[in-house]
Amino acid sequence: MDGDQPAAPGRAPGPQEPGLHHGRQSPGAAPARHPLAPSAAQRLDAGRHPGDIADRQPDPPRIRSLLPGPGHPATYRELGKPDLGRARRAGPGLVDRHLPGRGHRGDGDRLQPAGRRPAGPARPPRPERGRGCYAPGAVSDLQTPRATPRKRALLTVFLTILLDLIGFGMILPFLTFYAQEFHATPLQIGLLFSSYSLTQLLCAPLLGRLSDRVGRRPVLLGSIAGSALSYVVFAFSPSYAVLLLARSLSGVAAANYAIAQAYMADVSPPEERSKAMGLVGAAFGLGFVLGPALGFLLFFSPLAHLGPRLVPLVAAGLSTLNLLIAAVGLPESLSPELRRSAAARGGSWMGFADLLAVWRDTPLRGLMVLFFLVMLCFSMMETTLALFCQARFGFGYRETSGLFVFVGIVLVIVQGGLLGRLVRRFGERRLILGGIVLMALGLALLPLTPVTIPPVWSKLWLVFLSLLLLAVGNGIHNPSTTGLLSRLAGEEAQGSTIGLSRSFGALARILGPPAGTWIFGAAGTGWPFWSAGALMLVALAVAVDVLRRVTVV
Repeated sequence: MDGDQPAAPGRAPGPQEPGLHHGRQSPGAAPARHPLAPSAAQRLDAGRHPGDIADRQPDPPRIRSLLPGPGHPATYRELGKPDLGRARRAGPGLVDRHLPGRGHRGDGDRLQPAGRRPAGPARPPRPERGRGCYAPGAVSDLQTPRATPRKRALLTVFLTILLDLIGFGMILPFLTFYAQEFHATPLQIGLLFSSYSLTQLLCAPLLGRLSDRVGRRPVLLGSIAGSALSYVVFAFSPSYAVLLLARSLSGVAAANYAIAQAYMADVSPPEERSKAMGLVGAAFGLGFVLGPALGFLLFFSPLAHLGPRLVPLVAAGLSTLNLLIAAVGLPESLSPELRRSAAARGGSWMGFADLLAVWRDTPLRGLMVLFFLVMLCFSMMETTLALFCQARFGFGYRETSGLFVFVGIVLVIVQGGLLGRLVRRFGERRLILGGIVLMALGLALLPLTPVTIPPVWSKLWLVFLSLLLLAVGNGIHNPSTTGLLSRLAGEEAQGSTIGLSRSFGALARILGPPAGTWIFGAAGTGWPFWSAGALMLVALAVAVDVLRRVTVV
């Protein structure tokens, strides 16, 4: 009795004749509201049943809706399709003059509000949204209350990671030159890079566990604020020791990448988590493309008179903007029940208990080792690529930065546009194996490029081919591995598990750069890449063994 009345099929609605119309009773007819009201069967128009109605029409002239809302339900597009089951409960064809509290159209009487009706059998509760027989359950997926917030949350996390990585990409090319302002030795410059990864290694599991207990949102906001503070300290460092402290603080804040990935795992269905991780990879690629380019252009801007402090100050401004965006548009993704479950589960805050648990779990242990080996090889390549291009082609900062921009563009295309389709077509198992094979080929081909000084770009096609293979392989391997890790971990341990994987990656970035540069100086320009290619073959063997044991793929 809550909705407008449907017309009988095949004829236009018309005025009802006064009197009682006997017919069959609808299976879900509502109980009588008043002891003097006609029976349910008497209140049904014979031969007119909601299941037989092809389309809904407006009320007949003599019949008025019992709801005060204007218009027909079909005029509300957000209400979706009609719920015919609810229409059966309402009962069609009511004659207004024979219902208590109603008369002819001229008297303007209506049924009393529900709270004043005589007591009777309990009715099902009304839906919070929708009118008549239009129920919110029939709303399309694109207009459900949960779909739009999920997309908005994913977009906010993407912007959060992107802005953070643009600042990181701005700092990275200038770190060596900025450290030389404090007369830093090459070893001290290396410590600046290592301190960042070292503090990230120590703090990633801590922040991951903390996010499992108190929620993702407060940890993300705190880490973004710490990043802005580290850039300010970096800009106004009076000595090398303070500069080292600023880089260490940046590493602590960078542990929020694991929290951001856990956030995406929280709001994404299991079958779409690899695609969500691909968005994180796309943010990394865009950050490494836009960051160095923006830092380079700043020195041609009117603010160039600020000198070396300009880049860290602009990075601090981006982090402040990032904090405002996250504070406004980032809701909490972890339910209170899961937070209480993680707190009751206990365990070491530094993740040592989680590390032991992961090491006992054969698939998780293998995936962590695989992630470590791949990141070790890739970091060896990243660190020695500039030295290799300088020795073979006479490249400087601008030319080498162009190569990194090329790698970043490829990562954006792969992880931002192709990864979701590739996961649906091939699955995570094949993408993990294929990514390792592509990276091994790229590492093996890069040292085969002949010496060309001065550089002739037409003869450097093998460099671009090698970097293309490395970027595509890395772009499909890392998100697929992280997505598989999130599916193997429990819902209440997403943050700590992904945090541990980030810690293994940070450990690889601590060991990879000095290993690559040492091999470069001791054995020759090509050996760091061939050594990394050999380690990739070890990683391929580990991947084959691990994926054979994994069933959730």
